[in-house]
Amino acid sequence: MVLSNTDLDFDAIVIGAGISGLYQLYRLRELGLRVRVFERGTGVGGTWYWNRYPGARFDSESYSYAYSFSQDLLDEWDWSEHFASQPEILRYLQHVADKFDLLKDIQFSSAVKSAVYHDGTRSWEIRLQDGNSYRSRFLITGIGNLSQPTLPKIEGIESFEGKSFHTSRWPHAPVNFAGKRVAVIGTGATGVQTIQEVSKDVGHLTVFQRRPNWCAPLHNSEIEPDEMEVIRAGYDAMFERCAQTRSGFIHTVDPRGTFEVTAEERYEFWEQLYAGRGFGIWQGNFKDILTDPKANKAISDFIADKIRERVNDPLVAEKLIPKDQGFGTRRVPLETNYYESYNRENVELIDINETPIERITQNGILTTEKELEFDFIIYATGFDAVFGSYNAIDIRGVNQRKLKDQWEEELATLLGIQTNNFPNLFMIMGPHAMQGNNPRNIEFNVEWITAKFLEKMAEGDGKPIHESTPHEARAFASEISELAGPAPKMERVEERTIEGTDGEATLRILVPFEYSRGVLVYYHGGGWVTGSPDEYDTVARKLAERTSCAVVLVEYRLAPEHRYPTAVDDSYVALEWVGEHLSEIAGQEVPLIVAGDGSGGNLAAVTAIRARDRSGPPIALQVLIYPVTDADFDRPSYSDPENGFLLTRDAMIWYWDQYLPESSRRTEPGASPLHTENFQGLPPAVILTAEHDVLRDEGEAYAARLQEAHVPTDLQRYVGQMHGFFTLLMLPGSELGFQQVVRAVRACTARAHKSQTI
Repeated sequence: MVLSNTDLDFDAIVIGAGISGLYQLYRLRELGLRVRVFERGTGVGGTWYWNRYPGARFDSESYSYAYSFSQDLLDEWDWSEHFASQPEILRYLQHVADKFDLLKDIQFSSAVKSAVYHDGTRSWEIRLQDGNSYRSRFLITGIGNLSQPTLPKIEGIESFEGKSFHTSRWPHAPVNFAGKRVAVIGTGATGVQTIQEVSKDVGHLTVFQRRPNWCAPLHNSEIEPDEMEVIRAGYDAMFERCAQTRSGFIHTVDPRGTFEVTAEERYEFWEQLYAGRGFGIWQGNFKDILTDPKANKAISDFIADKIRERVNDPLVAEKLIPKDQGFGTRRVPLETNYYESYNRENVELIDINETPIERITQNGILTTEKELEFDFIIYATGFDAVFGSYNAIDIRGVNQRKLKDQWEEELATLLGIQTNNFPNLFMIMGPHAMQGNNPRNIEFNVEWITAKFLEKMAEGDGKPIHESTPHEARAFASEISELAGPAPKMERVEERTIEGTDGEATLRILVPFEYSRGVLVYYHGGGWVTGSPDEYDTVARKLAERTSCAVVLVEYRLAPEHRYPTAVDDSYVALEWVGEHLSEIAGQEVPLIVAGDGSGGNLAAVTAIRARDRSGPPIALQVLIYPVTDADFDRPSYSDPENGFLLTRDAMIWYWDQYLPESSRRTEPGASPLHTENFQGLPPAVILTAEHDVLRDEGEAYAARLQEAHVPTDLQRYVGQMHGFFTLLMLPGSELGFQQVVRAVRACTARAHKSQTI
């Protein structure tokens, strides 16, 4: 599919030609989009292009790190080692680029200087360091979380007259350290790999350590041809296992607790893990080593003893044992004879906490004790993690807002993929994205970006809600509802059509069991414009199953075809009908509950007020999920830059315009229940709001009015959540919201049952 806007240079621009950028390019080309990848290096590879230091290699098993999307690629590529080295990894990625003809859409030696979103054209303008600029509809970052190296803040770095390198900016030509005096500053993962290799050849190696890390043996070995065939035959099962494990590694957490076994069994198990390959000692350990302080101390003590066994000098061994962190609380560097390196006569360890570095000199490094002369200084000092790669580019979104400034105020993302005020910007490995065995997470995120976002947006115009027609808004809402997943089976499902004030309303009755403990009338959200029982069917069925209540979904007539007060009238007629048929629906006399989210929360609140005022069916509980209670768009939650995921201020204004165009009438209590004069006598309420929701303040203001009127009200703000979280069932926050609603409903029905039996 090709997008219609020919004024743009490309449909999508991808920054970076590493593992994420290559796969994103492949998937976008499958959609038929015009794509250009800009890569600052001279070749593909990303991390594995830049990190060429001695000893650089996988810490995930090679075959688990590989792409899984192509069976041909899996069939034809043979890994030579269980943990491949950088040259082999780079050959693999070059092979991928060649096999899928990706190079024609990659522009090398092209560092991106800025990326600016233009509201008028809904496009991104990308400017390169060389001054050239390009425009696209979508911008996707594949720049990696560890791609911006940092040097230590030590005076005199530029004055050193020998040779110096950061591990992530290593020369492409081999470096000969034979007989040389070498300093390595840093003992993180790259430092560990560098030290264990460089120590073999140097005349003398001095390691400057600020804080030690817990390391574990890699136990690498070559893969024989017959073993590779066994691995290849198990790819499907392995990738499935990676999808289920913590952080995407092949190692599965042991279901036992550390102290659920005897001490003898515990240490035998740890010995097996320590002798095994890779991250088993970290990711395949007892389930509680990262959650129980006592369990973590036990495994930390075990690893500490292993270090003491392997390092000859007890003083050096103690310096290599972390004292400020437990084993596994940080990513564990994997090593091959790293600790044995310190047994060499030509290797010295300096703890800079005891002997600080004062400055870099022309000849070497001056410490508080003396000046040490070196031929080489290697900076294994890591990266400006996550943010450095983004801050290196001047990224500006709506109203020229800088991404750097927004994240400094508050860091909020949607699944680590998108962030508010930056439309059509997708981050493959952004903040909050899953970390671990990165290719497994990268493929997952690329699939989300491509299938869940870009493919759908490319099929249409991709306009924001407030620029859409009602038909387009309904199509979008229908797409979102597909994320709800499978629905529980019901004992009985009925469709009823009832007469309204000037038309008909439809009810879907979901009965989970032969006898229900209550009947819950649910009004769906969607700004009075979108939504239907079909779209809320899974949510309603799960509520029915977990509350043991029959749930009645009300299909009220939608705006703008049917403006206010039609939805209110339909909602109340539905409530009256349900009230008259409680025993028929539930199989017994049970309490009646109203609930709804967003505009549905508005209808639930208004219906409860009308039932009180008209002596309608008695309502035992009202459940209002981020309800619309007012038409005041100047509340702080509307202006908070972090509050715009799924629902924005402009979108809410648009919804009101469809529902009730006459702004002077929006303060009527039937439209804005917050303007009701009398809150006394209303049913007890449970109100859920989301921290990052434009509706937050009016929902909490409504709760305050209920509480002032002494109406029992349980208000819960869900920190970190956005509008819509309750019905986005794949989000962890949805489950938390469900638990609160289920508890409240079950408590309500239990009270009613108890009162009937007394």
